[in-house]
Amino acid sequence: IDSNELFCEGGGDSRLSSLHSLSLEPIHEEEDDDNHEDGHEITMTFPACLLRSSLVELVVRHVDVPSGKLFDASSTTDLPQNNLTTLVCEDCNLKGSLPESVFTASPKLMIINLENNELTGEMPELAAESPIVSIELDDNQFAGRLPANYVNAKDIGHISVSNNRLTALPMDLDVPSPPAKLSLFMASNNSISGAIPSWLVMAPELMVLDLGANELFGTLPTQDNLFPTARIVILANNTLSGELPDAFQDSSLFSSRIVTMGPFALKHVLDLTNNALSGRLPVWLAEIRSPPHLDVKLSGNYWSDCEGEDDREMQLSLAAFGWTGACTKLDMDGLHTHSTDGPTDIQTTVDLPPAAGAQEEILSVQVEQEPSRGGVEEETTTTTMNAVTTEETTTTTQKSRAGMIGLNAFLGTVLALSVVAVVILAVRYARMKRRKEAARRFVAEMPNVNV
Repeated sequence: IDSNELFCEGGGDSRLSSLHSLSLEPIHEEEDDDNHEDGHEITMTFPACLLRSSLVELVVRHVDVPSGKLFDASSTTDLPQNNLTTLVCEDCNLKGSLPESVFTASPKLMIINLENNELTGEMPELAAESPIVSIELDDNQFAGRLPANYVNAKDIGHISVSNNRLTALPMDLDVPSPPAKLSLFMASNNSISGAIPSWLVMAPELMVLDLGANELFGTLPTQDNLFPTARIVILANNTLSGELPDAFQDSSLFSSRIVTMGPFALKHVLDLTNNALSGRLPVWLAEIRSPPHLDVKLSGNYWSDCEGEDDREMQLSLAAFGWTGACTKLDMDGLHTHSTDGPTDIQTTVDLPPAAGAQEEILSVQVEQEPSRGGVEEETTTTTMNAVTTEETTTTTQKSRAGMIGLNAFLGTVLALSVVAVVILAVRYARMKRRKEAARRFVAEMPNVNV
C-alpha cells in the first residue's frame, strides 16, 4: 500500500482530513484459509502526516512494517503532536526502542496495545497527567523496571506486560497509594525479582493478578485486607518462602461469592505451585472442603504436613488438603526426552504414602501368623502370598491415585487459563462496546459532509 499517496498530498496535509478511525488487518475468506501463505500479507509504513489529521483511533494487526517503526518520521524518531486516543499495533514487526514521544506527543492517549513485536530497551515514561487506561505490551523484549508512573496514572485499569525481560516492579516508595482503578495486572514470564509490593496486593479494584514464572522471593503478604476484590492470583514458579498466612482467609479469594457472566462462572483461583513454601497448612483451609467455585494449587512446595514419618498423619493430611494438591511433588528430574527416532515421553513423579488400610492389613497378617512360625509350613506360605497380594493392591492404589492427581492438576491448569481468557475477552468486549457507542455519538453529531 502506497500510504503517502493515500494519506498525504504534496504539502504534507492529509487528504482524508475528516478520518477519525482507521482499522487495518488481513481478512481471509474461509475457503481461502488453506491457500494463503503464513506471515504478513500487507506491507505498509504509516506516514507521520497521518497523525496531523483528525485521526483519534488507529488499529493495525498483522501488518508488516518494513522499517520496524510504525510511523515514518523522516530523520527524527519523535512523533508530531496528535489527537490519538487509541493506538493498537499487534504483530507488526516493530523493532528497536519505543520513543517517549509515543506518550508525550499523544496527550489524549487512553489505550495502547503493541503486543507481539520485537521492541527492546526500557519502557518509556508516561506523559504528565496522562489519561491512560490500558497498557498492553506483552510478547516483546522490554527490559529494566516497570515505570512507576504506569501504576500512578489516575485512570489506569489494565497493565499487561507478560513475556518480556523486565527485572523489577515499582517499589512501594515510588507508589504513594495503591492504584484506585487497577483491575488487571499481568507480568508473567519475566525476570522480576524482589518481594511482592504492597501497592499491588492492596489495590482496591484488582481482580486478576498474574506474576507467575518470575524470580520473586520473600514471604507471602500478611497485611490485613489484602486482595480485597481479587478473583485470580497466580504466583506460581517463583521462590517464595514461609507459610501460607491466615490473612489469605479474609481475602476475597475465599470470602467473596462467585461472579457470573451470562452462562459463564468466574472461578476463584490461587496458584502457588512450585515455590519454596513450607510450614503447617492452616486448619481453615481444610475446613473449606473444596468448594466448586474455588481452585487452590499448592503442589511443588515443602509443607510439613506432607513430609511426616507417620503414615497415618500423612493420610489425614491427604484427606484434608488433597483438593489443593499440596502433597504432590513435582519432580523435574522425571522429565525424560528420548531419541529423535521415538516419541518424547514426559513423566511427572508423584510422591504418595501407601494406603493406610492396605498397610494395616499387611501388619495384621504378619502378627496373626507369628505364633505358627516353625510349625505348619503351609500357613507361612499362605501368609507370604497374602502379603504379596496386599502389596500389589497397594501399588495399584498408589498408581491410580497418582494418575488422578496428575489429571486433576492438568485440568486445573486448563481451567485457570480458561478463566484468564474469559476475563480478557470480557474486558475487550466492554472496550469494543464503548468504542461503538462513541462512534455512534460522533456520527449523530457530525454535520452533513460530502465524501
